Amino acid sequence: MVWRNYWDALLELVFPGSHLCYFCWRKIGEQKVRGVCDSCCAKILQLGRARSVGPLDKVVSIVPYEGIYREMIAELKYSGRAELVKPLGYLIARKIKAAGLARKSSVLIPVPLHPVREAERGFNQSSLLAREIAGQLGLCCEEAILKRVHYNANQARLGKRERICNIKGAFAVERTQSDKIAGKSVILIDDIITTGATLTACAEALQSCKAGSIIAFTWAAGVPSEKQVLQSKIIFE
Repeated sequence: MVWRNYWDALLELVFPGSHLCYFCWRKIGEQKVRGVCDSCCAKILQLGRARSVGPLDKVVSIVPYEGIYREMIAELKYSGRAELVKPLGYLIARKIKAAGLARKSSVLIPVPLHPVREAERGFNQSSLLAREIAGQLGLCCEEAILKRVHYNANQARLGKRERICNIKGAFAVERTQSDKIAGKSVILIDDIITTGATLTACAEALQSCKAGSIIAFTWAAGVPSEKQVLQSKIIFE
């Protein structure tokens, strides 16, 4: 999407100070802070998918991992376009609020990267999303609770069985932070779910410290195979 960066620069040159929706590129007014127009917001929030994954109560994804939705998360992760956190975080926050989970008692936790991987990338995209969501909902983003303790191979290059083996035991709760989740409702934030192996490993670590309900929200969901559909019991909202 390098071409899109050039297009953004051209639009700024021709229409200085203009604010465009990141999804349809129409000019927007009061919605400029969130980066998505009312029309796109309404359409995108209809795309939500919920699925049952491992020990989690459920995983809710805002969009399918395709087209512009896939491009935007790739631009955030690999091109460092931090401004995309605004529209993505806003839409996830809307979904959390609609589910009645924006409670002060809820604990918002991003899926962590290993410190080495985060140093290589320069940031954790899930943490950026979680901070934006927390700001939108008036919640605290708890980044010190869950840690990634193993530096594993990149999950994106692995199959489902390999992902599960690769990620097993990769996460742990910081001992000094365990009292913050005991009996509490936990909201996990990640950028994408495919097989659910990463979120399952996170949930297992949280459950070992007696966390209450665990619900994950992701920006996107990869399209599962027929076998994965049967395994994860997908329910469309």
